[in-house]
Amino acid sequence: MSAQPQPYSPAYENREARGASWAFAALVAASAVALGLHARHYLPFLSDDALISLRYARRLLDGHGLSWTDGQPVEGYSNLLWVLLVAAAGALRADLITAARVLGLVCTITIPAAITYSVLREHAVRAAIVPLGAAAAFVAAGAPIAVWAIGGLEQPLLAGLFALSIAAMNGWLRAPSMRAAFWLSLTLGLLCLTRPDAPLFVAAAAVAIVSARGMSIATLRWVTLVLAGPVLLVAAQMIFRLAYYHSAVPNTALVKLAPSLVHAQTGWRYLAGGVSLMWPFSWLAAACVAALLLTRGARARAWYPLISAAAWSGYVVLIGGDIFPAYRHLVVLMVAFAYVLADGGAVLTGRFGAGVAAQAVAALLTIGAVPVYARAQLADRQTQRAVKERWEWQGRDLALVLKSAFGRQRPLMAVTAAGCLPYWSGLPSLDMLGLNDYYLPRHPPPNMGEGPLGHELGDGQYVLDRDPDLIVFNVGTEPAYRAGDQLNGKPEFHRRYVPVRVEAGGEAYLVYMNRYSPRIGITTSASGVTIPAFVFEGAPLHLDAAGRLVAPVAASTPLRATVQVDGGPWDAEIDSRDAARAAADVTTVNGTVTITLRTSGTDRIEVQSVTLRPRPL
Repeated sequence: MSAQPQPYSPAYENREARGASWAFAALVAASAVALGLHARHYLPFLSDDALISLRYARRLLDGHGLSWTDGQPVEGYSNLLWVLLVAAAGALRADLITAARVLGLVCTITIPAAITYSVLREHAVRAAIVPLGAAAAFVAAGAPIAVWAIGGLEQPLLAGLFALSIAAMNGWLRAPSMRAAFWLSLTLGLLCLTRPDAPLFVAAAAVAIVSARGMSIATLRWVTLVLAGPVLLVAAQMIFRLAYYHSAVPNTALVKLAPSLVHAQTGWRYLAGGVSLMWPFSWLAAACVAALLLTRGARARAWYPLISAAAWSGYVVLIGGDIFPAYRHLVVLMVAFAYVLADGGAVLTGRFGAGVAAQAVAALLTIGAVPVYARAQLADRQTQRAVKERWEWQGRDLALVLKSAFGRQRPLMAVTAAGCLPYWSGLPSLDMLGLNDYYLPRHPPPNMGEGPLGHELGDGQYVLDRDPDLIVFNVGTEPAYRAGDQLNGKPEFHRRYVPVRVEAGGEAYLVYMNRYSPRIGITTSASGVTIPAFVFEGAPLHLDAAGRLVAPVAASTPLRATVQVDGGPWDAEIDSRDAARAAADVTTVNGTVTITLRTSGTDRIEVQSVTLRPRPL
């Protein structure tokens, strides 16, 4: 039995308004605190792809446009609005990583705020308060939401805008007007600028409006008004894309969108794993969905989140899921679940009069679900990846060493980790996986769609033809991925590139350095031939006090280098602060020069380079 409606009176209305305001403030504040504490658990996790976006933002601020490196710009990001917002914070002197984290937390708090605002407009506080608490707990304790609140990518913005679009849709359903249609159109348009796959939400909104209002001329007019914002903003971005990147399709689609049975199977496992992580709230959400669909006055509010969730789930399966920790692509799905938990839960509570008994049952279900749900989040393997993944920060250590050693020469660095190394080094770069390269995505391998998502491209010969000065696989490993496998099989690669161990942050990383590079390698002048330290085989190189890359030489570990040089005989001049304690043996056989460096003392010395000078006759 439903409770008898309260007779209207100004005092009752004011009391309800005050109660709603206090409930809104309390729920949002509690959500913010709980979310902040949960997100802190995953610090300092930062996605490598987030650093790709930040590199675009950094170069935009530095006057290089929306580009990842010098030369022909390509659209290697899929989050234009996010990049622009982070860049705007950077224009105000904010550190870009801090800006991305703060922006992510603010956008994430928008989720419970938008849901709470929307549900309190439809239900009395006493009916909605416990379901809203359940939805807030679901959001704040959810690992995907907490991880990506500080992960640096656009998921918080996408989820926050989706939550706002649900509130805007409900506002229009409650009282259709031009103003309500404008806000719905704006949120959908901003969603489309946030990700290129967001038109799925626009289509879902159009279907939801027709489902709620029925097919008629008046409904089609409203749909046209709502579609105006997304269409205009998508058209504007397409014009910019064609004019600036000279391509109608972003690189992200060419690299990551390769539908196949292999990827669909992976995508299904990804979706199933993420949804299972939401238990037992997923079962409570199912009951709340049923309540919404079976209640005439509430059914219209269910269509948009449900259609969006179904469309997004199908899309996630199609693209093969995701490679990042903590089910990044399911954050949007969790917003839909949170909304139906709140709205459907309020409908159920209201059906039983929203009395003490109904609220007690709802509270017991929530209290019982929260610890089970929270434990599952912390124990999940994908969530644990976010706790353990720190290689991006190792990449920072290596990048800063390379920046110090070679920043003035501006060498071209070929990478597979296209975020951390280029972002922190600031060096011109070549993306061997193709996301930020024009050639590779337009020349895919014949088995595209059968390999690991986003890591299928690569062409070893193309990399050699670009003649990079530095090549780094992952953050300093042996050759990896398609390009690495191909390069490793080419004699030319091994002839030109020296595998060099570089010390950074207490670890040694493998960097392939081009011994014949005019920027960093062997140089020839009228006065002699200069051979940098990295050409010598021996101990790992490190930065000296002046920020130069040097090789240590000890009595027990002499260094040796073999180079092809015409002329001779040669004398060796050693560039070292302790040159007086260093000695070099130089032998020449048929143009092959072998230099062996030794130290006369017991303490090691640091050598930056050796210059061969013609011996006076």
